[in-house]
Amino acid sequence: RATLYAMTNVGNVSVPPRTRLPWPGVAAWIAAWAAMLLLDGHVDLASLALILVLASAFVALWSPLPVSIAACAAAVLGFDYAFVPPRGTFTVDLRHDALLLVTMLVVTWLVALLVARQRERAAGERLQAMRAGQLLTLGEALRDAEDPRACGSRLQEGLASLVAGTASLFMVDGPAPAADDPAAVLEVGGLSPDERAGLWLSLREGRALGPGTGRYEEQDAWYLPMRGRQSCFGAALLRFASVPPDSDAVR
Repeated sequence: RATLYAMTNVGNVSVPPRTRLPWPGVAAWIAAWAAMLLLDGHVDLASLALILVLASAFVALWSPLPVSIAACAAAVLGFDYAFVPPRGTFTVDLRHDALLLVTMLVVTWLVALLVARQRERAAGERLQAMRAGQLLTLGEALRDAEDPRACGSRLQEGLASLVAGTASLFMVDGPAPAADDPAAVLEVGGLSPDERAGLWLSLREGRALGPGTGRYEEQDAWYLPMRGRQSCFGAALLRFASVPPDSDAVR
């Protein structure tokens, strides 16, 4: 059942959006304000500001970027109102406190942006790992299938989603023919004459071609053999949408 699921759903994987619970961020702000109120009068204004900056870093871990930016701006305004002389107003002494408030705002926004970028990258890596795992399961299923060509369209979709580009396939029923015989292969996806020649070469030699493979690296796509238990049952052409993925993926 797991194999059948992978064969019919590869390429349609998406990382579920992480639940955005507001309570960790709210708790961080509450703790920060409680600490600033307790330390008020015991430490200087700059030290109190560091507590707010630290809280903004914790809030950014759980909140979406727009919420983090808005919360940081509101917190700096609240800090100005509660702690910056004259207290109870939004008046700022340009000679002493304006630079502190501007620096707080810039630093908290910068922290929010950096954390949001790291969260986005982590989500992308999780997505790639999930897709790669399903493609691995599909590859094992193809090796054992009586006629792997029946899974060609699903495999094409999965490979295209993996490189965020397009994919085409050469699939044969049995050993690769000695001559370029179009009737001996099933083509999935459009191919140019040069691409077709590259797939024939990859299929016969059972070796990858393209960037990072050590062979024909001037190509702008990968030509990858699809190896079975005894021989190759096809070859895949992966065209990149922009920058080729890490060449370690070829291996």
